[in-house]
Amino acid sequence: MVLVGNVKGRTAIIVDDMADTCGTLCKAADVVIENGATSAIAIVTHGILSGDAINKINNSQLKHLVVTNTVPHEEKKKLCDRIVTIDISPTVSQLQSYVCHVPSTNTFISLQRLAAEPTTARVCRSSLSTHLWTRIPQTPAD
Repeated sequence: MVLVGNVKGRTAIIVDDMADTCGTLCKAADVVIENGATSAIAIVTHGILSGDAINKINNSQLKHLVVTNTVPHEEKKKLCDRIVTIDISPTVSQLQSYVCHVPSTNTFISLQRLAAEPTTARVCRSSLSTHLWTRIPQTPAD
């Protein structure tokens, strides 16, 4: 693992998409501390926390592991006081009023329909790169 940048005298924030077995996050914490960081905090989207992840976190140099509640982890949180949870339900509830415009068919697809149709989801994911997601008033169109 190679550190790019200067962390000396600073709190290092390690960002990743998920924490599964936590080996990489714990190693990253070691590296930043060895390079002079005063503390290490990991922020991840999905806290999978499988295998001996809790043991690794408890024995690591991580001050905190911040995760969203996209994956249930309440039982694991009881075993590790370093886990901090961010509730994303307010954000997800706002997404119900968004639709994706599919130019090839000139249709709008609500997120509720998108969740039920994986093929359509692929089309909308490609549309994301062109910023075609649109917020609509009150009732989403199908």
